Amino acid sequence: MALKGGYMGLCEVDGLKIRVSNFNVNVKQEVQFYDHIIGLRDSVPIGLSTKGDVGALNVQKYFWRPGTKICTGGFSFPATVENLQKTFDLARSGDDFTLRFNYACDDVERTFEFCKVNSFTFSVSAGEIATIQVDVMGRLMDETVGSNPYDEAQKLLTWDAVKITSASSNPVQMFNFTVNNSCLPIYTAGANNTSDLFPKTIRVGMQSVTGTIVYYIRGIDFEDLNNDSTFDTIKIKIEDPCGDDFDETLCVIYKPIERASSLKALLHTLPFVGVGKALGTP
Repeated sequence: MALKGGYMGLCEVDGLKIRVSNFNVNVKQEVQFYDHIIGLRDSVPIGLSTKGDVGALNVQKYFWRPGTKICTGGFSFPATVENLQKTFDLARSGDDFTLRFNYACDDVERTFEFCKVNSFTFSVSAGEIATIQVDVMGRLMDETVGSNPYDEAQKLLTWDAVKITSASSNPVQMFNFTVNNSCLPIYTAGANNTSDLFPKTIRVGMQSVTGTIVYYIRGIDFEDLNNDSTFDTIKIKIEDPCGDDFDETLCVIYKPIERASSLKALLHTLPFVGVGKALGTP
């Protein structure tokens, strides 16, 4: 058996090449079966004194059809300012984009068309690099011979570059937020139906934003942050010496404060939910 060296794959999101750490987007399709009456369902072997035994196995799965198709799955990658801005904008707007992946660098390339971001998660912890998880839903897929690999140096986002401004001035130990677009595939019948069982379109549902900030020490009063008539803005700013900065604001309301005590550093967990135009204007 021959072993092939090199990278396992190369990803391209809306024209931007991203070094992913995991990629698992595939076409999903199930075969549908239907129950029906065909007589005795007796599969007891010949020789046993069982009423109705004829020694035959009556196969039940005669009526079947191929199910509908959908391209779903996710991929994750370490964040840079460029790929963070690109995927965040696609999640915020719900726009269509093309997703490509070269398996084993150049053996096989799959192209997923008319994709939408179903969910987007940005996460960073003190002392670590920032990471992004994107789950997508697409309409069509095509498989061809792969293209050549690329080589481009990119600086990853470390915690010191991520500036979080929120309700508290205490040091932040961890920050994450998730955008969920609740995408729904739309299948149509008759003359409007596609001939390949893929969906006619993908609809973006009600967008929601959730997340968590974890602070060192206390310093946040319960009453100040749990008044349901108030909301706050969380500003995320990342300076990029090689290009445009990432500068976005989340409009949120905080959930009840979670307090915990341990022998380790005292951490203060503050979950939040987006309100109004939580992500601003695309």
